[in-house]
Amino acid sequence: IERLKKILSTINIKTIKEITSDEINNFHGKIVFLNIKEQREIKSLNEQINKNLNTIENKFHAHITLFRLKQTHPLKKKFNNNMTLKIKSVCLYNSKIFPTGPKYEIIKEIEI
Repeated sequence: IERLKKILSTINIKTIKEITSDEINNFHGKIVFLNIKEQREIKSLNEQINKNLNTIENKFHAHITLFRLKQTHPLKKKFNNNMTLKIKSVCLYNSKIFPTGPKYEIIKEIEI
């Protein structure tokens, strides 16, 4: 985690001023998310992080997790949700899953 915090401090995240969504969908029927349309700045951010971590991530999917379900319940359809969101900060979270539910801790926040 410390290495990732250091990497984030060297990457220019401030080029991402806003994001545009296009639908609400789910991963494996348990995680409901707001899909983010592909943007050059977000793709570049992903590439910079991968380069610094010496990894290759071909399955990057920009999204905002809205909530998690305890039991699997796939959405039968996608919901269109076109909107533009202004970015005030970017946060790196540590997520730990417990029987009582997930606990989130902000590891690093970068103001835009």
